[in-house]
Amino acid sequence: MPKKIAILGYGVEGQSLVRFFLKHGETDLTVLDEKDISENLPPNVQVKIGKFEKLENFDVVYRSPSIFPNRPELNKAKRISSALNLFFENCPTRNIIAVTGTKGKGTTSTLIAKILEASGKKVHLGGNIGTCPLDFLDKIKKEDYVVLEVSSFQAMDLEYSPHMMVALMTTSEHLDLHASESEYVMSKAKLGMHQTPADFCFYNESYSNSAQIAVWSGGARVPFGTDTVSKWLPKAKIGLRGKHNLENIAGALAVARQLGVEESAQRKVVAEFTGLPHRLEEIGEWHGIKFINDSFSTTPETAIAALESFADGSVIWLAGGSSKNSDFSGLTETITRKVKVAILFGTESNRIAKIIDPKIKILNLGENPNLSAIWKNALDNAKQNDIILLSPACASFGLFKNYKHRGDWFRTNFKKLNS
Repeated sequence: MPKKIAILGYGVEGQSLVRFFLKHGETDLTVLDEKDISENLPPNVQVKIGKFEKLENFDVVYRSPSIFPNRPELNKAKRISSALNLFFENCPTRNIIAVTGTKGKGTTSTLIAKILEASGKKVHLGGNIGTCPLDFLDKIKKEDYVVLEVSSFQAMDLEYSPHMMVALMTTSEHLDLHASESEYVMSKAKLGMHQTPADFCFYNESYSNSAQIAVWSGGARVPFGTDTVSKWLPKAKIGLRGKHNLENIAGALAVARQLGVEESAQRKVVAEFTGLPHRLEEIGEWHGIKFINDSFSTTPETAIAALESFADGSVIWLAGGSSKNSDFSGLTETITRKVKVAILFGTESNRIAKIIDPKIKILNLGENPNLSAIWKNALDNAKQNDIILLSPACASFGLFKNYKHRGDWFRTNFKKLNS
């Protein structure tokens, strides 16, 4: 391992890198961050706050996902790497399954892990879902399986590929950070560019971007679609709600079948798994009104998928937030059919209001509303058999710290109704 190491950013992956290197005897570590994180660092780790300078003095610079490798400051570095590259370099098993796409990555990764576990395999789950895989690298054995959720930010400079990858619904996302949709798609495609014909790329055949990701893969390309799920198991026996989740299930089943997992294990998990927090999460019912927390929905495409999960004209829709430069025009038709009242908030509230049919009741609360006003308007406009759905179609920043904070706000208000 190199002797002089820089780590850019001290988020989840930066902290994991520090732990990993200290555990494996590397002591010449410097963390560089644009904000002051000194008090959180181990005492024997150097820190530089502010601009990323003199990177040429280090043998390797490890970037965090939020720091793009094409930033001009990084040009002088001898080598740029990442926590995920380091994991692939040192992982003792080839049984790595990586999942990417615009939405559904966490759900599909979890489904795959649960199905493999139900068949008796030892599985390690990590990546963008929350746990940096370096944290469990030393526990992995050759016969184990690793399932990783991989974002475009993590994949964009990968030097390795997994044995199996899944390209889920891929539309457009993070256009506030990526220069274009093509850059975003290409970043995800990097995940499969080092695959060989002995590897596999499973892709959702309903999306041209997903198919393009597969074209760039060096592995065997295997399409999947929702027909395989609906014919295989009745809707009443599927734990997840919504058509988009049928796509996620189809991706997980494609992997399971390729690995020869018995159908009993597949059926059991698909029937019992009801989803991850903040993803079409049914948090309860009050006076005949159902409350659904879909705070993880940060794009128009995921909001459409959520709205399509409910009866026409039944949804009190809570939407809006900060900008990701999304195109909301595709929402109009679904809103017209599904939404009874649209309650809008945040910096994108005006843009969303403009694409809604005037026949739909719109309550535009503006950029910085009192949060209690959002909740009160939702309750005032809901009746028995209605759905109060938080599926914002936007990032959370401004009113909330992140999507979890937003979803927890929704949950907390619901709990107060029954207290």
